[in-house]
Amino acid sequence: MFKVFGFGAKEEIPELSQEEKTKAILKQAHDFEQALRAMDYVLDDNADEGLALLDESDAKEASDQTINALARGVIEFLEATLGFEAEEMKKASATLAKAEALSLKSRERAQKIGLKSSSLYPPGTVYAVTYTESCLLHALLMIFSESMMEAAKAILKLLTRPRN
Repeated sequence: MFKVFGFGAKEEIPELSQEEKTKAILKQAHDFEQALRAMDYVLDDNADEGLALLDESDAKEASDQTINALARGVIEFLEATLGFEAEEMKKASATLAKAEALSLKSRERAQKIGLKSSSLYPPGTVYAVTYTESCLLHALLMIFSESMMEAAKAILKLLTRPRN
């Protein structure tokens, strides 16, 4: 009933030409390279510079928000687990939850437009992997929170995650 009034209607995804799909895949590879470069800064004990690189990438309108959210979540996860500070864990948890949601949305979009980055794997597999990584890191943070309720939620989350 609500779809009649325009509520809950799915967004229309336009068909892409092969050239546009190729550009999207190359942009995706570039965004992954930027994310890995940002995570390298963490290993050099310079997380602020890595986050600044992600901020620059976010400022560009064509950047993949899913990849950037996951990279930011990984950086914040590492900072949270090294420091075990409650505020850092909450911040990392929120970022990883955002990465999970964006991954599911991006996977659905990639499947609808047929964005295939590999000849072996079906469209959307990249985002299925990003979803799984963000889900695992989020569950680990929930376990590290030292709350029995959060630990139970983490285990339930891992047992009931989508398997497609």
